[in-house]
Amino acid sequence: MGLIFLKAIVSLIPVPWQNAPHMDAELRAFYEYSSINFEPWDGPAAISLTDGRYIACVLDRNGLRPAKYIITKDDRILISSEYGVLDIEEDNIIERGRLQSGQMIGLDLNLAKS
Repeated sequence: MGLIFLKAIVSLIPVPWQNAPHMDAELRAFYEYSSINFEPWDGPAAISLTDGRYIACVLDRNGLRPAKYIITKDDRILISSEYGVLDIEEDNIIERGRLQSGQMIGLDLNLAKS
């Protein structure tokens, strides 16, 4: 189920693959095939989604909307347009970052429970 979920997302909101000369050939072929079936969503948008097991956030291929994330030691992932929307103790933060054009971050909630 997870692979189908993620393939659907990257088919509809692809990375800017046409301008990535060093992209893996199989991945490029996937994007070329998908472009025949779907017109890409260029945004601007940061889209959060779930199927109940997997959660993800994907940034449009132009990257015009901010999507910043924080991963905490107490098993939370927070995604927002800006840092600071929630008060998080600095010593509780494992990682903070920002999605780039066409980038996705996702989590399998079943794996997170183990």
